Amino acid sequence: MSILGIIKKLPDYAADIKGNLVSIFEEKKVALDQKQLYGVSLAIAYSLKHEQLLNGIRAEAKLYLEDVDANACKIAATMMAMTNTYYKFVERAEDPDYKNMESELNMLSLSSTEVAKEEMDLYCLGVSILNACNYCISVHSKRVLTTGLSKEAIRDIAKIASVLQAAVNALEIERMRSYDFVVRDASMD
Repeated sequence: MSILGIIKKLPDYAADIKGNLVSIFEEKKVALDQKQLYGVSLAIAYSLKHEQLLNGIRAEAKLYLEDVDANACKIAATMMAMTNTYYKFVERAEDPDYKNMESELNMLSLSSTEVAKEEMDLYCLGVSILNACNYCISVHSKRVLTTGLSKEAIRDIAKIASVLQAAVNALEIERMRSYDFVVRDASMD
């Protein structure tokens, strides 16, 4: 299955999601190059854990990414699951003591991947946006801006995370549907 296959599987009520997927993946209306687009999308797809969507993205990502890139996307998905959860706790606890403590979390894999640090930050940013972690969004946004990436590109990473999340929601609604919604005739009351 490809992204086009995913688009075709989306129901009519997800027309806006279909249009956004076309804009991102078919028309390439994003401020990212193809490697960045598919790397960010793959990291987000791994985080969403939706096999159909993942397979659709993976099929096309193979045209632009190497095995080391796919592995980096997996690292971003798993490591951001950990760090995003931790830093959301620190923020929500609203206790300065937690902010001043070291996390004591092992995070060596983030810096020991075979991909460039800039690419890893892109992947981590996409997953952090998906997971709504303010701290990690701030850290990774600042890092990618220093590499020359535009704010439009960062906005597009947020757009990708948003649209892929919405696509998964629509696919899951359709998968779970065990009956069609039928309005009861008022005359039957």
